Amino acid sequence: MMEKKPHIEIKKSGHIVILDQNWHSLFTGKKPYKIKVLEIQLNKLMKEQGKVNSEYKAYKAIKKKMMDEIIQGMTVAFDDQKAEGTKNLKKKQKNIQEINAKFDNYEKRKLELPHEIEKVNQVLLKESMIIFYERMIHHKEKKRRLESEIQILHEKVKELVGKKEDLEEENAKLYAFMHDIAGLEVIEQLDTHYFGGGE
Repeated sequence: MMEKKPHIEIKKSGHIVILDQNWHSLFTGKKPYKIKVLEIQLNKLMKEQGKVNSEYKAYKAIKKKMMDEIIQGMTVAFDDQKAEGTKNLKKKQKNIQEINAKFDNYEKRKLELPHEIEKVNQVLLKESMIIFYERMIHHKEKKRRLESEIQILHEKVKELVGKKEDLEEENAKLYAFMHDIAGLEVIEQLDTHYFGGGE
């Protein structure tokens, strides 16, 4: 049975995680599948937001230009009473209706996208925090195991140092005894035989 995920509420908003290099660097190796899917989704929404903002500005400028042309055309149509002027005016009015429909769609999407981006970003942030927290718990357990191993090795080192000191002390006693009994000359002969005798 899968362990239930913790319920967390993140009040801080506006921090788009995929734009944060620290967030990317905290994923060592390959990102988990769920994180990758959310990252792609968020990237797609942000690209759409950029496109919508650009096209919204462009249509706003076109709409203003056409409105100015219609106002000028209305003046000409009223002054001239020419059929050509009226026909032109009707064509421009039809164009402005089409632009208005597109403009309204971009305006609607412009309002929707920040909420959609925030929603996906919040899910991505929550998923990341659960992964990071679980990794911290894993690191804590690993650290505890390492500390235990270090303690065992520390005791082993102390034991080995003790044995080394015992050997040094015994060697000193053996050397002192042989030196007192046989003298330095005999010690030198044994040194040459055992340590410098061409072996």
